[in-house]
Amino acid sequence: MHKRSAIVAMLLCLGMGAGCASDKGSSKGTGTAVAETGGDEKAAAGDDSAYLASVKEKVEAGMDEVQECFDKVQVRDKTLSGKVRYEWTIRSEGNVDLVEVKNSTMNNGQVEECIKRAIGGWSFPAPPRDNFTVNHTFEFAEKTN
Repeated sequence: MHKRSAIVAMLLCLGMGAGCASDKGSSKGTGTAVAETGGDEKAAAGDDSAYLASVKEKVEAGMDEVQECFDKVQVRDKTLSGKVRYEWTIRSEGNVDLVEVKNSTMNNGQVEECIKRAIGGWSFPAPPRDNFTVNHTFEFAEKTN
């Protein structure tokens, strides 16, 4: 197995409209990402923290797929790095709808589109309300060897 670059799952923000539940945690890995909860959870429009935890678990379960998107391109560009923030909607059945890149310092369409397709294929538990918006930032580091 080849050595993987570090990936950090930085920001997870859930909610609708102005309401947003947030969780600060980070994951670093050479394969499987394991998040550490920062303890600064806020819930708007009710207590979304239980649902936030289930979404965070699903995102962590998909981190190998996300890492693979990055690794495929970094093989050719060892200096590739940056942050990419995605926004997607979870429908009432738990399926993902409308995945968008909201901000990127990586500026690599191949990596960004691959991750977008990966997120679009994820399934989540049914949310507490339809059209549940998720914002998540992935941070990728340069290969160090």
